[in-house]
Amino acid sequence: MKKILFLTLILVVVCSFFAFAGGTAGKTAEGDFLIGISNSLYGNLWREKMLEDMATVADFYIKKGWLKDTVVQQSGPDVQTQIQQIRNMINQGVDLITINPASASGLTGVIEEAKDVGIPSIVFDAELVGEDRKLALSVASDKYVEMYGATKYVLQKMGGKGDVVVMLGNAAYQPTQKRHEGVKGALKEFPGVKVLTTVYGEWNQATAEAVMNDVVAAYPKIDAVITVGSMGMGALRAFQNAGRPLPAITGDPTVEFMLFCDEQRKAGKEFIFAAPANPPGIGGTALAIGVYMLHGYEFKDGVLKDNTYFYPVKTLVTNDNLDDYLKEYAGQDPATWISEFASDEEVRKLFK
Repeated sequence: MKKILFLTLILVVVCSFFAFAGGTAGKTAEGDFLIGISNSLYGNLWREKMLEDMATVADFYIKKGWLKDTVVQQSGPDVQTQIQQIRNMINQGVDLITINPASASGLTGVIEEAKDVGIPSIVFDAELVGEDRKLALSVASDKYVEMYGATKYVLQKMGGKGDVVVMLGNAAYQPTQKRHEGVKGALKEFPGVKVLTTVYGEWNQATAEAVMNDVVAAYPKIDAVITVGSMGMGALRAFQNAGRPLPAITGDPTVEFMLFCDEQRKAGKEFIFAAPANPPGIGGTALAIGVYMLHGYEFKDGVLKDNTYFYPVKTLVTNDNLDDYLKEYAGQDPATWISEFASDEEVRKLFK
């Protein structure tokens, strides 16, 4: 009798441990999973659309019976705040944490804490690097390819010569660094192009406009601005403020930017542009992948590179296909981001 009571006690302790750990071992219902969403920066339209797309994807899997709910925390740029919020999710017993990091390298410790208690993480819109890649899956679009292709398109349309300004987001963020490498990769192919200066607009239209006001005042001739995300319209307003001709630009994948490009065309102005997709929906793609992982699916061979899934973005709005995208987004709010995320069918094909 004592032996039976002792074994029962062990069983209770083991089950309690798994319930605390938040791992799938403590789950009984097929879709009884809770996913944490840890976002860093917020307050710009990209992040708002990112969370909207993640909510859309989550709702799909909730209705399918594959997911119970999500928990969302937003830390801003402070790494320590994001670490504490992730710890709160661990204590809450989430089953998986999706992370848009304030610093990919700065969060490795707390990602390891989650892993130690059976909670996997997915870092998205950025990548873990080096040995840290083993800690968690990374899901990202290829930022190098994104900016290489857009920059090359614009420089080719310019005839391969001219003076350009490069405007990036936040210097400390890994996606910014990878995009810069893509820009530099394209520039190497055009020795007739001169970079006047490289500045940072913090992914904010008002900041971009203020920074570009100073740049426009400093340089009497600017043929192109190479930028990305939510800064293109701000940069263009600086030229309008100064009464200067609009430069060629790699601009914003937004309805507002597309309508602006259409206005220039209708006014008979030659306006060279390329809007490379930086889809906020990458968060939705990461969440969908996480759902499949929780349900025990394993990736097919060759899908991951260094424990990273690079989502193949389809969108690049240019002079050549503007009408197609205007038709697709007709009547939508100008603030709408041109986004995309992997469909359930596309995600399923990643797994065995």
